[in-house]
Amino acid sequence: MKQITYFLLGLTLTAGMAQAQSFVVKSNGVVLNIDSKGGLHDRGQFILPFQMRYSGGQFYVNKDRQLTTTDDAGFYYRQDIHSLKAPKEVAYTGFNYFIEENGTPWTIDRQGIPYKGEKKKELKKPLMKGGNFIIVPGERRQPPRLFVITDRGNLVESIVDGLDLSTIKHVGGNWMVTAEGVLYTISRDGFVFSKRDLIRRILVPEVRGGNFVVSGGKLIVVADDGVVSEHGQLGSYGAIVKTGHNYFVTQDGKLIVINSLGEVHDRTGTHDFKNIALSSF
Repeated sequence: MKQITYFLLGLTLTAGMAQAQSFVVKSNGVVLNIDSKGGLHDRGQFILPFQMRYSGGQFYVNKDRQLTTTDDAGFYYRQDIHSLKAPKEVAYTGFNYFIEENGTPWTIDRQGIPYKGEKKKELKKPLMKGGNFIIVPGERRQPPRLFVITDRGNLVESIVDGLDLSTIKHVGGNWMVTAEGVLYTISRDGFVFSKRDLIRRILVPEVRGGNFVVSGGKLIVVADDGVVSEHGQLGSYGAIVKTGHNYFVTQDGKLIVINSLGEVHDRTGTHDFKNIALSSF
């Protein structure tokens, strides 16, 4: 994507260093934001689930086509619909992007600023869509292509030596797994790394989240820089009933958050997470 016209929010934004932020919507319409450090915030944001047109990890669009975004500090920004109106319908969404039906990409940077790009017909029908990446068919019998959406809101094509994109079988927010079970991670700045020699094969993920995956009963997390670490058996956290970009909710109502460094924290506090209406993955 070329540097494209962007729309300032009219607010003072907090500069960030990462993109592991998201939100969770309770059934009563209360929106709780999770920042890149794994902190949980109630900033008075409210939207009933049926009022949403579509959403991703870092944004949602309401029935009036108003776009609301979050930054890495957990603050949210409602865009002025008179100067910036989101499309009525989209083909698909990811963590920090959504694609119109005609292939026009919209991306969101780590400060919550949205960008509208130029139409790219190859984006209309992806083979796979992750949180911050898209795999699309190649032209005229050429191999598939990988596009990454960085934390600066840039959409860039990435070529990975030795990776046949047609073998990708499972995707998350910032990770993907081949048919052979090899894990690849995608960093916030667009670099792709193979974890063949670090993580045993992941043939069929038991749970898929944005920056985490469960395989063989173990919780594997992916930091924003692409570093992978294991965090014990899932049984120590509880059965997962909801997943988000950087969190999961257990059957007994716990909120477990994975921050931008790949650290795992229990952020349940006094909130009741048994009535979650919408997660951000």
